[in-house]
Amino acid sequence: MPNHSIQNGGAFITVINPTTGKREIITDPIGNSRVLFDNLTSVQSISVSSYGSFVFVCEIPQPVPETPIHIRSQSRSKTRRPLTQHEALARPRNIEHGNPLTHVCMKVVFVGDKPGRITDLYTKEIVTLDTAVQEVQTQHRMYRKLISGGTGANTEIIPDAFGSCLLTHEDFKALIHKSKPSTPSSPIETQYVLAFIERIARTHKLQLYVSFIEYLTGYSPFNESDPVHKSAISTIGAYVLAIFLKTGCISLDMHSGNIMIHNLFGSVQFIDFGRLICLFQEKGKAEVKKWFKAYSENCQDRDLNYLHMCFGPAWGTGMSATQATEAEVQGHFNRYCDTLETRLQRWLTPRPRPTTRPTPSVDDIKEVFDLLTFIGFIDCLCGFSKKRQGQTIFLMQFGLCMNLLLGREIKKPFLIDDIIRIRSNFDKRIREHKNREQFKKRLIEIVGILSQSLQPDESLGTPRSADSFEYHENSDEDEQEIIVVDEASSPKKSQRRRSRSRGRSRSPGRKKHKAGGRKPITKKRRRVKRKTRVSRRKY
Repeated sequence: MPNHSIQNGGAFITVINPTTGKREIITDPIGNSRVLFDNLTSVQSISVSSYGSFVFVCEIPQPVPETPIHIRSQSRSKTRRPLTQHEALARPRNIEHGNPLTHVCMKVVFVGDKPGRITDLYTKEIVTLDTAVQEVQTQHRMYRKLISGGTGANTEIIPDAFGSCLLTHEDFKALIHKSKPSTPSSPIETQYVLAFIERIARTHKLQLYVSFIEYLTGYSPFNESDPVHKSAISTIGAYVLAIFLKTGCISLDMHSGNIMIHNLFGSVQFIDFGRLICLFQEKGKAEVKKWFKAYSENCQDRDLNYLHMCFGPAWGTGMSATQATEAEVQGHFNRYCDTLETRLQRWLTPRPRPTTRPTPSVDDIKEVFDLLTFIGFIDCLCGFSKKRQGQTIFLMQFGLCMNLLLGREIKKPFLIDDIIRIRSNFDKRIREHKNREQFKKRLIEIVGILSQSLQPDESLGTPRSADSFEYHENSDEDEQEIIVVDEASSPKKSQRRRSRSRGRSRSPGRKKHKAGGRKPITKKRRRVKRKTRVSRRKY
């Protein structure tokens, strides 16, 4: 289903230049959005439960001409390619096209010289400045990747992180008097939270990195008891796969609090997308292979056989008669990861749009099951890579939704051993499933939503090409350039003009007229200049 959100193509910030008095764009808002922080009118805390950050919703001034700062969602071209910030402002009619934003989401993290943890009323992690900046840039780039390259608007499934700045505790202290009182819908005492952040930063000599993200109006974290939210579980699975198929990225923090559902329409958005791993890049594949090697070395012989079944050439066909070795299991997993991008390319190959919804093939259903369980396996491997001394249980962040997707009990923990056994024999799992028909129906729904979300269009660029991930100022020069047509460069026009003037003497211009010469065209004793032809703009 289409997403009902305020975003259209990202957000941009404009400010009035005090010297010229004209409105200008903040060209590099990541790290340079202090002006937005200074112009916040009110702040309200909406989440303190995250281990990494505090989250607030902030109001900004109404976008009237005299307001010093404006934030708007970017407009799109007629080919539905998002305009760059420069392109949107280069045309006066596009400046006002984007939806004005009056609320933004503000995320605050503690920044120190080295990573650490605060154990006080709230337990929070301390990150380095490079890590904080990288998370914001990663979410911004992921948003750009998902809305680019020929898969339409249905992959706008994460909000854009469009600005950030670094603050001291003194800078942050000015925000305390702007706090809103608590309400039944937001019972957290904002002023107390702000004072706590300022006190911790002052006491431990930390800085605060503030990032600004599009605020999703009408959304709330996934709640399995809400019927609207529960009806969106197939969409959640399809969108997780859409992100993976298009970018090769897997979020390493995909718990239910980071899955936002529209309370009325059931649309899905993913937030906090700064921590991920990409399996379409050599660095990401090498990291995952290292996790797998550490896990396989920790396995018993029986577990190695199950791992061999999970990633062998004919995965999911049953237990092998011979004992698998660590080298064989590692080799199968390496080949699985190396061939993944090529094998999944068919989902992004342009194809005719069907008039009716086609029936998913058995191969499509198996591949969806394979990818969902593989994403869950990588999620668990990440937890294993951070294991503490003596830890033997490794959960996945995506466990609640995976239980719903695979028809398991909601409250049952999803362990790495569960994923391995589920992947080991697909046909057997289907036969032994308690709600076999409902499980197959869920997979068919996911295939349908996924196919609808990934409708490649060659005119919008290749989905995975580097060009479709970046937007340069002159990327569409043919649409920006104003073409002045000269008479000499247009033979047909000049030929028609000569045929009309045949038999008449040439106009001598504004100088002294010769006898018999045609007077210049005038209106009220002034020469009327011929209008310069300008090509029509495409926007």
